[in-house]
Amino acid sequence: MFYDPSFSSSLQIMRQIMAGKRCEESSVMELLKEAEEMKQNLVRKRKNKMLQKEMEMLWNKTFEAEELSDQQRAREMKNKADLQDGNEKQQRKMEWVKYQEQNNILQNDFCGKVIELRNEALKKYQKANDLKLSLFLQQNFEPMQAFLNLPGSQGRFPL
Repeated sequence: MFYDPSFSSSLQIMRQIMAGKRCEESSVMELLKEAEEMKQNLVRKRKNKMLQKEMEMLWNKTFEAEELSDQQRAREMKNKADLQDGNEKQQRKMEWVKYQEQNNILQNDFCGKVIELRNEALKKYQKANDLKLSLFLQQNFEPMQAFLNLPGSQGRFPL
């Protein structure tokens, strides 16, 4: 148990009461009142200690509950942040894919235009070559045809 100084003083009061023959009645009454007050103080102290223990237990439970709810909130916030981060990453990835698709479309359009222009240039080049060839043939072989009297020597070479 614990040592309570009021307990020893109450014992002293009890001894004095028991030896009340030497004391006057008024002093006995005072001693009784004092003993009653000491008893009430002792009861209050015990109640206070019990209440204090209960408060500590409640505080610990509340603290544990708050700690658990804080951990839960932290997990929820982390999950929410992870989800949001995942959504942002997915959105960035989709934007990158769109950008790449647009880039590919532009590149394909550009390549298609280049191919078209090359084809046109080749056609023009071919026409130019055909024209050069026809002029060459006209200049070099028509005089021979006329000399040899071959048909088709009218100044034109059929294509």
